[in-house]
Amino acid sequence: MRRISCKRICRPKVTIKDIDAQRSSNSGRWMPVPDGLVCSGCTACVKICPTGAITLKNDRQLVFKYDACIACRACVDACAPGALVMGPGIDGATSRGALTHAFSINKLSPNLPEKPQTKDAVIPEKIKIFARSMHVREVDCGSCNACELEIAAISNPVYDAERFGIHIVASPRHADVLFVTGPVTRQMELALRKTDAATPTPKLIVAIGACACSGGLFGNTPVTGTGVDEFIGVDLYIPGCPPSPRAILRSILALRSGTI
Repeated sequence: MRRISCKRICRPKVTIKDIDAQRSSNSGRWMPVPDGLVCSGCTACVKICPTGAITLKNDRQLVFKYDACIACRACVDACAPGALVMGPGIDGATSRGALTHAFSINKLSPNLPEKPQTKDAVIPEKIKIFARSMHVREVDCGSCNACELEIAAISNPVYDAERFGIHIVASPRHADVLFVTGPVTRQMELALRKTDAATPTPKLIVAIGACACSGGLFGNTPVTGTGVDEFIGVDLYIPGCPPSPRAILRSILALRSGTI
């Protein structure tokens, strides 16, 4: 009779010690970036983008709104081979404008968006309060549940968000931070406003996913909004469809340290 070893089944996965040092997987490379050497400015990517995240400016620049990008890669398939390369996903930003990047076409080499370097981190007083502890309430405002799965994953033993003082709570009255997902449907608008009002101040509002940041694929219709900031103020935008647990944690930690 053959003996079956269960060591690999029972062995727990090691918690990631350094989120910043974790190597990004191929699935995390969702950000389309034009290669100036190959891109001819044919605007095929502009025409096929389902969310309007790509526009042409002055016939010389391609403007990518990564807050609306759903990582469908239709633009990559529509363009000439190599005209668009998939770069690593972008971490969060404190404004939607920071998630918009313009690229000059017909250049000699591909270029990636550069993250601004901050020598001296200036942390607002509102953020300093949450430097060591955050109690989070998640609000689903019409999401497809992909972002909810990634938010749930930050609490598993692999990412272990609680070691950073990030705790999920069951009531907005116990929360410091609201994680909001979805484009905010009309049926959830009142619920979102009531949840925001029930959360004690000071508080942080985090829009997670393309739908929450800009409406995504389901937004800007008679029954959905164009993002969370159409209804309540937003302190942090985390793009992606959905963003990975690593991107969520990196963005939150960067906000607390003042490097975002």
